[in-house]
Formats: sequence, structure tokens, C-alpha cells
Amino acid sequence: MKRHYLVMTLGLYVFLMGVVGLIRTGSVVPVLITGSIALVTLLIAMFVQRGSRKALMFATVWAAINTLVYTYIAIMPVSAHDPNRTGSAYIFGSMALVALAVFFGLTGEFRRRRLPRRS
Repeated sequence: MKRHYLVMTLGLYVFLMGVVGLIRTGSVVPVLITGSIALVTLLIAMFVQRGSRKALMFATVWAAINTLVYTYIAIMPVSAHDPNRTGSAYIFGSMALVALAVFFGLTGEFRRRRLPRRS
């Protein structure tokens, strides 16, 4: 799979989970928050598509940050999420798993793109 498709998958999944949050709560705030994160992720995918090594490294770090943040929110929910309504932990947990899969996919791609050493 091409690396920019991995990053695009992360952005689209984050946005899809914002739509699920919209359906669950009836508020547009989840879509606004996850939509902005998805937009940044899709912009990163555009730079990765051009083949820049720095963009690939930045996308790998971005996926790692997403994994850490979504895992933290899944384990320690913020006060805005009602503890009586289950499901937000599953949403953030699934987002963390997708971000982790993208991270490992990009890490493998990053290793394959290593340049040969100079003599």
C-alpha cells in the first residue's frame, strides 16, 4: 500500500468517528474537532505523496502522536465525555488502533526508503 494512502486512511477514519460522535450526541462539536484533525492529516498525506523524506518522517511522528493522544483519551476520558454513556472509549480506542496500524505501516515504509551509505 502506498504510504500516502495510509495517512489518508487515518484522516478519513478520524473524520468518520467524528460523524459517529455527531450521531451519538447530536452536537457538531465532535465533527469540528475531528474534522480539523482530519484536515491536517490529509494535508500531511499530500506532502507525503510528493515523496519527501521529511514529510514521511513528519507523518510517522504525527501517527505516533495520534496514537498516544487517542490511547490516553480512551483510558482516561476527559470530563466532557459523560461516564454514564459508554462508547466514547471504544471510539477513541479504535482511532488509536488505526493510528497505530498507520504508524507501523509508515515505519516499515520509512525503513525501506533508507538511502544506501556513501563509501
